[in-house]
Amino acid sequence: MVMRSYQLSVDIKDQLTVVQGLCNHQPMVETQEIRDAFSRRLNQALDGKEGVRDGRGRNVDFYAGIKSHPSAKASKQATHKWLHAESMPSRGNMIAIAEWLGVRLEWLAHGEGPMQAGQAAVEAPAPAMNMAVLQKLKGKATPRSMEVINRIEKAAQQGRLKEA
Repeated sequence: MVMRSYQLSVDIKDQLTVVQGLCNHQPMVETQEIRDAFSRRLNQALDGKEGVRDGRGRNVDFYAGIKSHPSAKASKQATHKWLHAESMPSRGNMIAIAEWLGVRLEWLAHGEGPMQAGQAAVEAPAPAMNMAVLQKLKGKATPRSMEVINRIEKAAQQGRLKEA
């Protein structure tokens, strides 16, 4: 009896498929995008704060106000960096800023919910997006793709999608 041996070969010119098991995948978020968004919210909250200038001198006013909070530990340089999206405050400073400005911590830190307690969250209009397309894709999607489609749908409903 003759034993035959086979060698596996893969032609990678056409296609190479790698099967991957399900995993809990979190997309990378650009750190600068987080800083930019925080800086916009901080400046928006400062716009409504009595005694804080709009342009030149804003950092001086912000620093003077936040320095008066007992738990705030920040330098004038740090407050400048927060205003200009160069860095993010620590959790303790974030709490102090939110309390001093009279805004919700969740809104200031993450942009979630209304700006102030008792305020209704502003619903952004959904972008002109054909939701029927997403529904069609759901019927053909793998579990991993389904998770992505659900995130896209949620972002569309929250008005977080931008036109390219």
